[in-house]
Amino acid sequence: MQMATESVATGFVGQRILSVAPVLENLARTKLVLGNLMTREDFKSCLAEDELRYLLTSAGEPTSIDPIALPALAKYATDRQIDGPTAVTRIRNRLVHPKILAEYLYAHEGLAAEVWRLSLHYATLMILRRIGYRGSYQRQVRLGRWAGDTQPVPWVDPASAPTTPASLPHARRQRSPRHRR
Repeated sequence: MQMATESVATGFVGQRILSVAPVLENLARTKLVLGNLMTREDFKSCLAEDELRYLLTSAGEPTSIDPIALPALAKYATDRQIDGPTAVTRIRNRLVHPKILAEYLYAHEGLAAEVWRLSLHYATLMILRRIGYRGSYQRQVRLGRWAGDTQPVPWVDPASAPTTPASLPHARRQRSPRHRR
């Protein structure tokens, strides 16, 4: 919870992206390993984007990127044929393990802020899911919303959930373990 709070309260947008990533990893580990859905060894070799995708789809949250709310991120993802979990995970990895940073983040106007907003949205939603919340919430991806602009959490009515849950993430052996997350 401290890291989730830090991802909103302090720092530059790059720091905020880095602060929210451990929140998502902790939520994935809690669900998959402590929930006995996956062994620790399999979790260590699983891609972070697959873990996040599983969390989101099992909660009924789409993994696509809203092109109206997040136009820069949607273009970035469409150009690379990737979804939201893959985009936020890979961009976070480029912040931690830069090769040509400008190519991945700062060369695209608005991309950093949109990655942070989507990551924060994912973390907020998964925290609400973890504590068993069943009310309404505000999507973190939209700017300029008003106080009453809320919607029910996606897991309240599974029949209206916009996505089919992903299968349990597969353990994949990485070439270099330091690039897993």
